[in-house]
Amino acid sequence: MGVKLFGTDGVRGVVSETLTNEIAYKIGRAIPHLYDSSVDKIKIAVGKDTRVSSDMLESALIAGLMESGADVTCLGVIPSAAVSYLSKVLKTNVGVMITASHNPYYYNGIKIFNGNGFKLTKMQEAQIEELVQNNKFTTLPNEQLGQKTDCNKATQCYENYLISNASGFFDGLSIVVDCANGAGSKVFTWTLKKLGVRVKTLFTSKNGLKINKDCGATHLEALCNEVKKGGYDIGFALDGDADRLMIVDENGKVVVGESVFYLFSKYLKEKKQLKNNTVVSTVMSNASLEEALKKIGISLIITQVGDENVVEEMLKNNLNFGGETSGHYMFSNAVTTSDGILSAILFLNLLKEYNLPVSKLTNLFSLYPQKVKNIAVEESQNQVVLNSELVQKKIKEWEQKLNKKGRILLRASGTEKVIRLLVEAKDEKIVNEIIINLENEIKKLLN
Repeated sequence: MGVKLFGTDGVRGVVSETLTNEIAYKIGRAIPHLYDSSVDKIKIAVGKDTRVSSDMLESALIAGLMESGADVTCLGVIPSAAVSYLSKVLKTNVGVMITASHNPYYYNGIKIFNGNGFKLTKMQEAQIEELVQNNKFTTLPNEQLGQKTDCNKATQCYENYLISNASGFFDGLSIVVDCANGAGSKVFTWTLKKLGVRVKTLFTSKNGLKINKDCGATHLEALCNEVKKGGYDIGFALDGDADRLMIVDENGKVVVGESVFYLFSKYLKEKKQLKNNTVVSTVMSNASLEEALKKIGISLIITQVGDENVVEEMLKNNLNFGGETSGHYMFSNAVTTSDGILSAILFLNLLKEYNLPVSKLTNLFSLYPQKVKNIAVEESQNQVVLNSELVQKKIKEWEQKLNKKGRILLRASGTEKVIRLLVEAKDEKIVNEIIINLENEIKKLLN
């Protein structure tokens, strides 16, 4: 069986355990082999987040890239979406981002974009995995080795692009931003200030051990408290590589992803900018979202988890908006991957036009009770759980009791060592009962 490196969002693993310098080096060796000999010189842009291992893995990856003959442009600490964007601007063949997104500091990963800014296809990922597994790389003569240069204007170029997507200045708005001690800290703050916003920044440390620690898109408590205490208009939170955006209203209350997704969809339709009046989201979306969209004449296509799956469906159906309600939003007119900072600016555009408090804009429909439980499972045991006849039997029994008035979804995470159990129903008591019962069954199986 071949080596499996790629999950739902690139390569991801615990540093020095499942993601080593050797793996990063071999991936670097493999990437240029995606292109045939007709390409004169492979050009690759490389960015990274702030975590402690990013410098080390960057060095290993770049060594592999240059040994396979690629010229490398180093972008420094920069958001993932900036790597995607700059791959096109700099006319590189590939863009690579070293990040583990929302995961803790001891994780890291490698996201790869093609020259058009899109993530690699499954076929290209499989090619890299096969090359890494076989470990048979050509030794090039010295004169064919790649060289490395630094791009000192990368952040400025990306910032200008972000500003170009704003509908004007946002004078008078006061915002708190939680930058997760990550890659978006500098550019997010600078961009908002240049757009006239009064900004209070949280969690902008460069300490590589603090990325995502009790902050960012998965830990919103500090942001909620600060918005409420300071009387701010809105709060934004990014994750470690700034591809995710979470929003807090003026009362310090978290705005659920379904509400943000609905509002973006509604706004684009009202502006006659929504292609085919259809949008794309994933199986993790609350069922109430589809019903709410249908009432305003918008169709929803459901796909598997992973923003690359959303983008693939958007391209296939000629659509221009999609996303994951975990905070990833894709606007294909402007970007080819999820971009938390761009999403924040586009949200400010609609906030300015509607001229209403965030709470009034986002409280437009009610969600069905839904809970997601993360159950710690080693990757080697994922299939044991997912294919268990006993667990599947229990799920079917509960589905019969729900009588099509709810759903149960059990899936392995593509980024962490957990199985995600999603339960949704019209009665919260039943949701809790099912979660407890199935979690106990899974734990019994593992023990």
